[in-house]
Order: sequence, then structure tokens, then C-alpha cells
Amino acid sequence: MMKRRTFLKLAGMGSLSFAAGCEPQKTLYSLVNAPDDMVTGKGTWYASTCRECPAGCGIIAKNREGRVIKIEGNPLHPVNQGKICMRGQAALQAVYNPDRMRTPMLKEAGVFQPISFESAEALIRERTQGAARRGRNRVRLLTESVGATQHRLFTEALNNWQSEGPIVFEPFAYEALKTANELVYQLDGLVSYRIENSDFLISFGADFLETWLSPVEYAAKFKSMHAYQNRQKGVFYHISPYQSLTAANADLWLPCRPGGETA
Repeated sequence: MMKRRTFLKLAGMGSLSFAAGCEPQKTLYSLVNAPDDMVTGKGTWYASTCRECPAGCGIIAKNREGRVIKIEGNPLHPVNQGKICMRGQAALQAVYNPDRMRTPMLKEAGVFQPISFESAEALIRERTQGAARRGRNRVRLLTESVGATQHRLFTEALNNWQSEGPIVFEPFAYEALKTANELVYQLDGLVSYRIENSDFLISFGADFLETWLSPVEYAAKFKSMHAYQNRQKGVFYHISPYQSLTAANADLWLPCRPGGETA
């Protein structure tokens, strides 16, 4: 028979051996030509701008060994003041999504084939120069909403090819609102509403707590406007065809037919 003390010794040794065998290998890799501010194993934060919607919230991105691993709101940015929405938190999916396009694609015989970046650049250079030689406005550029500097770069490049400026496509476009601001305020762009200073707020389908304009910014302003101060708070009415997050936070939600907010 095995003594109890001997059994406990063997059991302890087996557990230690099992734990040692399961210990994963930990290796820190350093870049050959690393930036001066990079320390292997230590995160570095860089300030940037979120591009998941036109609001342009300020973000800080945590970088480790050349990879962005986390995104947070920039507390010094005037728009979002350190907050960030779920779309901003998920922005890393655009960088590391396994289904993303990793190389340029060229369509041949109805099928897209991957090509190198060098081949894509050479092909674009050849096609654009050839089109520019055939006359004006033979080159077109379709882009998402970009900043003023990048838009100016696109315009200058197209001018060199004897073509007009880029065509900007916005999935969340506000052309009607831009036109109204230009007619009323002579401002070619969007304004920022001071919701926090209002006593009564009525929204005609403007879902500012979900997707409208700058939801992170307006959520903070709405919280300030709708909070109790000196035994009173601002009143909020919302008119929309469905009960969104904005409608659920309204003091009075008035449902209407889709497109019937004006009536």
C-alpha cells in the first residue's frame, strides 16, 4: 500500500509538471528600425480622429510593436471630450478584420484577382495619364468624406490631369441641412447646436442620440440640458416614425408616418 504522504507528494509533483507543460511561450519582438518613442512591451498612445461617421470625434490609439490594439476617446478633444461610441470602439475591425481586402484587386474576365501594390500604382499611373491626354474631365475620383487637406490634395491631383475635383459620397449625408444653413446663416457646412443651453427642445426626426450628426457630442449636451437643476429641467419632445433611443429618452414621443414629421 502507498502511504498517504507519498501519494500527496506524487500528486503535487504531477500538478507542477502539468502546469509547467501548459505555460505558453512568451516572446517580445522588436522592430528592426523602430521609432524613437517605441519601447518593446510598452504601449504608446497616438492622437487621431475617428472616421466611422462624419462627426470626427477625437481619439487616442494605443500602439504596441507597430500594431494598434485599442482605441479610446481623447479627453482633450472639444467634440467628444473623452467619450466614444460603439462604432468608434469597433474601428479596429477595419484594420484587422480577416475578411478585409489585403491587396489591390484587378477584375479580369469577370473575376477579381489580387495584384501587388507596385503593379496597382503603375496601372493607375498609366491609365490616368493616358486618359488625361485624351482631353478634359476624363479622370474621375470618388471618395468618402475627407478632411480639407486631403480634399485639397485630391483636387490638385485631378487638376494636373485636367479634370474637376473629387466626387464625395457620404453614407450619412446632410445636404438638406447644409443648404438650410447656407440660406439662413450663409455658412457652407454644418453647425453645432447648443442643446445644453435650451429650456425646450423639439426634434423632427433628428435621432441625435444614435446616428444624427454628432451623437457622442449631443448625448453629453442632452444630459446637461435634461438634468435637474434648481428643481427644474429642460423639456424634450421627439417626433419620429419609430421609437428609437432618442424617442425613448423624450418626455413626449409623438409617432408619425414615415416622412410625415412636417405634418
